[in-house]
Amino acid sequence: MASGNNKPFWQTEWLRSLISILIGNGLYYGAIDFLPLTGRHQPFEFDWGLAVDFWICVAVFGLSLLVWPRKT
Repeated sequence: MASGNNKPFWQTEWLRSLISILIGNGLYYGAIDFLPLTGRHQPFEFDWGLAVDFWICVAVFGLSLLVWPRKT
């Protein structure tokens, strides 16, 4: 644990990951009508829509690290 922080490291990173996934999925599903057909996810399929959704979540996670850096 870091001094001055009473939460374990895994707990704060888990929360950051969860928030990034929720925001990323919200952005993806909000923009799904503007994506090309190959970028839209089809239910129960492994397709490019999953990759687009994943990269949006990764980008949101990266932005969260820039805005709120990890405390060590």
